[in-house]
Amino acid sequence: MKFVNRTTIQDPDAAKSQAERVLPPEFPAIMLLLDYKVLQNGALHKMKLKPSLPTKALPARPKGNGRYPTPSKAPNPSPAELLAHSLIESMHHSRPGLELDSLSKYFGLLPSRVGCSAALDDTLRCLVSAHQLALHGVPINNCLDLNLYGRALQSIQKALENPAEYVSSSTLCAVSLIARLEATFSQNPSREITEMLHIKGFARLIQEYGVPREDDILGANVVLANVLTLVMYAIEQGEDCILIRPEWIRVLERPLGRPHFFLMGKRLYRMLIVWPTLLRQMKIHRLSPSTENLDALLLRLKSITALLSEIGSTVEYYMSDEKMVVIQDSVIPGSPVPKVYNFLDYNLPHMMIGHAESTIIINRMVSFLTSSPELREDIEMENYALSQRIWMAIEWARLRKPFGPRAVTSAVGLSVVYAPLEMRKWLVDMVNDLKMLPGGVKPQLTFETLKHQSLAVSGLCDFHPMTPEDFEPQRTCTRSDEVRVKEQL
Repeated sequence: MKFVNRTTIQDPDAAKSQAERVLPPEFPAIMLLLDYKVLQNGALHKMKLKPSLPTKALPARPKGNGRYPTPSKAPNPSPAELLAHSLIESMHHSRPGLELDSLSKYFGLLPSRVGCSAALDDTLRCLVSAHQLALHGVPINNCLDLNLYGRALQSIQKALENPAEYVSSSTLCAVSLIARLEATFSQNPSREITEMLHIKGFARLIQEYGVPREDDILGANVVLANVLTLVMYAIEQGEDCILIRPEWIRVLERPLGRPHFFLMGKRLYRMLIVWPTLLRQMKIHRLSPSTENLDALLLRLKSITALLSEIGSTVEYYMSDEKMVVIQDSVIPGSPVPKVYNFLDYNLPHMMIGHAESTIIINRMVSFLTSSPELREDIEMENYALSQRIWMAIEWARLRKPFGPRAVTSAVGLSVVYAPLEMRKWLVDMVNDLKMLPGGVKPQLTFETLKHQSLAVSGLCDFHPMTPEDFEPQRTCTRSDEVRVKEQL
């Protein structure tokens, strides 16, 4: 069966009346990164997907779904109208693991932005094309149309070189989406390296973009969808996250999400954006322990512990609601986790996983600051209980590949160290399965690798190749320091 692409691409050059201008060298390095990609993939743009596609029809659109309006086609629709229609159709036609809402929460805002930016339009065309092929059963690694992908990169490049478009919310959204597109559909075996390049480029672009205006709903949503991106950039640079500044915190507090999850999400963001600062302070304390450094750490840990406690109470409330989540038997043969979660609300697992992961990280920092057997035992018990909750979400995540499991994957990797010996190999296999590249190349992560990563994200060692000392960090607290930790926490 031959599928015709209804979203025929217009030449973006014809849509622009202004002559191209080159920005001065002080502008962010993302332009150079995109140039690099275009050069590397230039030869691939001539390749075409195989014409043999399965004949499986799309599922019927569910009736009564009022999340998105059903567009009415004009007799002679424009390319922009066709693209908006295709985007809405993709949001209607979905299945577990391919929900566009799970890829980015602001997709409902995008149909109204079609036709305003060639960069955003071409990126959406590439995304819709890949998504439709995936829905038809085409293997994920064969869904990316390299012609559409190359044109999207070129359009983004031109937008970044145009001062009128460089700091627009549409360009910001296009840069964010192209990164998500590559992370989901790319065949590149060095995907994680490419993802780090995107993180650096997007973070530099955000610094130039600045704080979104009150009426810039799309810009604010793109920032919220990329909080972790900005946090990882700050960790890589060894500096505070830009979002920790008061003007950015006010952006995080804007009521953009569903009311009953908004408060939890805001509190998780408040913890997440101080993570780079905590890691930096932990490193300073490890290298040169002092009372001053310890006091600064304790002050931040105390405020974060209070936030996590409030989030935990809310999570417990929703986890007990059968309309939000049910517990059922595992369908994975030989699974050491016999009971698993089936989440009926897509927001809840992200909140539950975010709370569990954050609490484990903070607990490990506190455990490092004290050698009290009682306090450390309590922490170990709490972390084990939180890890069990994470393990019960693995099956839900596996059923929602490729869009859904990223948060669960990192949490499982963090929790592996708390698993019984006989369960560790199974969990490592699950992490490798969740991280499997679209082409089917499974990563070869080991328990020792995951253990090192869990220590690094807790500030107990550096992000560098493993050494024996990494697995048994030396505690340098004095007895008076230990007493003060117990009093303030």
